[in-house]
Amino acid sequence: IKKHHRIAYTMLSVAQLEDLAEEKTKAFKKFLEAQPPEANGEDILELWEEVYDEEMRNVVVRTETGPSDDATNPVFPYEKLQAVIKDGGNWKWPRMWQKFDEIERRGACYRDGEKLHFGMPNKNPNIVPQRCLVVGGGPVGLRLAIELVMGGHQVTVFEKRREKKAESGALEALGFTNRINRPHMWPFVRNDLAKLNGKDLLNRQACYPVFTEPETSSIGIDELQCLLLKNALLLGVDFRLGVGYVDAKVRTDGQSMMPTWEVECTYDAGSAEKFEVEEGTNKQIFDCLIGCDGPRSAVRDTQAKHFGEIEKRKFMDSVGIVANVRKVSKARLKEMNFAYGQEPGDMNRTKMVFKVFFAEIEAKADADIETLIYYKACTHNYTILVPKRQDLIKHGLSGKVYHFAAGREMATQRDEDKEKLKSYCRKVLTAAGIPIDEKLPNGGFVDAPNDCMAFDFAECWNTKKSIVFNLPPPGYDVEADGPWMGRKLIPLVALCGDALLEPFWPLGLGLKRGWQAIMDTCYAIDNIFNRELYAEKLGKDPETFSWEDHYEAHKEQIGINFELCNRLKISNELGKGEYDPKGVVLTQLMKKVKDIEKPSVEVEIDPWTRYEPLAKERDGDWKLKIQDDTWMHPKVQKVLNMREYYNEICKGGKNGELQYEGKKLISVDGRVLPGFARMGTKTIASAPAPAPASALGARASLAQALAQSHGPRASLAQALTQSQGQNAGPRASLAQALTQNQGPRASLALNFGPGARPSLVPSSSSSPSPSLAAALAVAAPAPAPVPVAVASSPAPPEEAHSKFKVGDRVLAGTRRDAGTVRFVGLTKFQAGIWVGVELDNKKLGKNDGTVQGVSYFTCPDKTGIFIREAMLVHDGDSAVVPKPPPVTRPVPVAATKAAPAPTRRQPTLGGRSSILGGGPNLAAAAAAAAAAQAAKKEEEDQAAAAPSGLGTIGNSAAAQAVARRLSATVEKRRSLVGGDAAILAASQQSSGLTLLPPSSALGCPASLAANALLKAPVMATAFPLPGGGFTPGGEAELLHIRSMILGLSKSLETYQKVERDLLARAR
Repeated sequence: IKKHHRIAYTMLSVAQLEDLAEEKTKAFKKFLEAQPPEANGEDILELWEEVYDEEMRNVVVRTETGPSDDATNPVFPYEKLQAVIKDGGNWKWPRMWQKFDEIERRGACYRDGEKLHFGMPNKNPNIVPQRCLVVGGGPVGLRLAIELVMGGHQVTVFEKRREKKAESGALEALGFTNRINRPHMWPFVRNDLAKLNGKDLLNRQACYPVFTEPETSSIGIDELQCLLLKNALLLGVDFRLGVGYVDAKVRTDGQSMMPTWEVECTYDAGSAEKFEVEEGTNKQIFDCLIGCDGPRSAVRDTQAKHFGEIEKRKFMDSVGIVANVRKVSKARLKEMNFAYGQEPGDMNRTKMVFKVFFAEIEAKADADIETLIYYKACTHNYTILVPKRQDLIKHGLSGKVYHFAAGREMATQRDEDKEKLKSYCRKVLTAAGIPIDEKLPNGGFVDAPNDCMAFDFAECWNTKKSIVFNLPPPGYDVEADGPWMGRKLIPLVALCGDALLEPFWPLGLGLKRGWQAIMDTCYAIDNIFNRELYAEKLGKDPETFSWEDHYEAHKEQIGINFELCNRLKISNELGKGEYDPKGVVLTQLMKKVKDIEKPSVEVEIDPWTRYEPLAKERDGDWKLKIQDDTWMHPKVQKVLNMREYYNEICKGGKNGELQYEGKKLISVDGRVLPGFARMGTKTIASAPAPAPASALGARASLAQALAQSHGPRASLAQALTQSQGQNAGPRASLAQALTQNQGPRASLALNFGPGARPSLVPSSSSSPSPSLAAALAVAAPAPAPVPVAVASSPAPPEEAHSKFKVGDRVLAGTRRDAGTVRFVGLTKFQAGIWVGVELDNKKLGKNDGTVQGVSYFTCPDKTGIFIREAMLVHDGDSAVVPKPPPVTRPVPVAATKAAPAPTRRQPTLGGRSSILGGGPNLAAAAAAAAAAQAAKKEEEDQAAAAPSGLGTIGNSAAAQAVARRLSATVEKRRSLVGGDAAILAASQQSSGLTLLPPSSALGCPASLAANALLKAPVMATAFPLPGGGFTPGGEAELLHIRSMILGLSKSLETYQKVERDLLARAR
């Protein structure tokens, strides 16, 4: 532990980091290697707990918008993990990390400036993050959760099915990944799984037949679930095993009228302990409820009034038998007369087409079969038989069939009927030429319950609506707008997968429809508050396009999407998984690059890319646009951008391999990595003794300076002095140094109050951590300087001006974590007004209300957080969650001449870059002032304000050198913007205010400002910056202009207008 001016921080040594990386690498390898049938979903969740424990959850990495923070600046778990373990000594891992980077972000999840976007814009910047509950951890539920979280939504998955085994090892209850049936794999689904790291998260045995075997057209449900579960965990989905959905009631906020779902759910003993809630019934609040819980959906049953009458379809009297048979060794296959010891290829045959084939089966097995499906897998082979019911009775079977869920439950029973069913299947498969070896355990079938089961294939359910909602306009207020007189309010509720449309199994449409329903649901949630979408499509003005019109247009499009999904009107390119050679994409791409690899078609949220009728509309627009040589199809642009990016990052590799660069690690569980030592520290430089008032005359002088010294590069000085009247005395001096808020970091105002000592006044900010610096030089009578601790004691909460009060219920951050306000006010750990919140979720907090030894409030450990006001809303105020403030970056003024690089690096405060585009080196400024004060006797004898020149500044070499640089720099800045008169004229004209008199620093020789700087005490305050300190930069010109304008303008509007005028003249 190191102490820096009473602020302690813990260092993370390189050796400690190496030990942690080694430990997590081993755990992560086990996590990746966990595959069915050796491991199931519960095993993967346990391994994930070892990988992503409390220590890893508290990792902080560097981002484009500052240090990561789970509440205000979140990153994905995989990004934290990669920052610690890197490539783990595995050549595949960099490719895996890069694949995760390539998954498209949108909405609040899109962070400006990141290379992983490949220069492409945010496809939907108008997404308002929602709290989404997905009920069901099957393939559709997991894939939906992944897509939602990539849009910035807070996603929770409830999955109640936990595997239970008797002491004998027999299954008493089936788990959520116990199914091994193999649905049909469509090309666009295969492309989607490849995008989700299927080739790295599946083992070689499972990966080969799915992605590289041309004859294989299926994937195991258990394999698919485990692949998607790993993705979901690495991308931050809150997966809750052992939690069951019971019911949901609509709760409406009395002020905003915004409805939410109060979900009743049950936690078993294991989940209650893990998530620290009471075992049994609990209630939680969500904005969106999505049922992905299969054909007997509890969500659909409890919300049936919203979806209308549920239709039960019966196509025919169709009995289905699913049989999973064990793999037979190559040697045994040869003994069984299979040529070369090889299994036959996949089959999907019907009696109508393959009459001879089924006639042979009937002759050899005396079985009347309508359909036979056979898919090979890495651990077993999967078969479906569709016999006539009378044929089962003829072979001594009861003819009883069940729906699939009941069929699986019956499959656990080893009764006489079950043995007859296995014998029937064995004869049919043998006659069909499918290998099954009776000598293997269980007669050649896999273990129960997946060995053999019969159920009714033709019983299918579907709904008339897929998504229902009715919301008030965002910002509706009962006090301002009156009582709600509209229709009954309903938060969004949706059905997806088999809960929406139960497919006819032999057609293999489960994944095809399911994946479309996933994207349709995301489209509905993403655009529920995106009024610009339909205003643009309908040619309306977004400002006059009412919310009622928007909601109606959104519901109409949702209905169209559902109908197209139901009828499977998939676009030709999406169905084939590849672009049409004569289509717009490949036509334009081949014109740009002849030898480029053809991109695959990936399923997207936008329905105009997925459904044929809508795609034709879009293609018509593309064909018109392609005639313009300057226009480029978005897919073509991304492919070219990615090609350029990979050509660049693969240059450094010895053999051209990928050189992956993830986010830089800052700290682990509060321990700071070397190189970020000043992250979270505050440095106070003691000020030299001030000059007496007599040295400056009766008119008290004020100096505010930003000084920079870095080798031969010109330093920047700004000195403002203002007359306060002949008789003002020492209390009349006023200094205010404002640094501009940059993105999520707080700005800080330094001012002098009635007393002689400086005080710090934090300005409002939406950031958790101020990252600014100010250097102040003032000449006024004052006692001997003492080190000043920043925010030495927290101000009482009642002294903070805030719209939040202790006891308020709030939603915190972009994830909208619910909690209660426990503290509002100033803190000791960072400047600015902070709100302390006790979160309802006991796993999402950071502390117990105590930070750095100071207790601000009391709550259970790991439930408390401190957050800026702008990242909070009152619970129920509005569905619109405040977004983090945009990062505003100053536009650099064109340099007149490039400065030569320094011969050697000068000391800086941590070696980090100022968020102001290259701020002053404050340490150098303080050192220069201290050097000048070393000749205090000589300096005090000099006149405070000489008419011009350097003769009155001092005789010390240091003082002369600093003065020359300051004088030349200030004169250069004055001439750059057209002189002091031009600045004053432009400012007064813009603001209409009477500004500084000619006797101010803006109207006096530069040497006066330089002298004032050298005569005055200097206090340098350094604050943490993400990944950098204060180093000289190329935007000093703009910083100088902004500082002057901030001192002159009285409002943000005036400041912006004056700045634009001055910048135009400066250029």
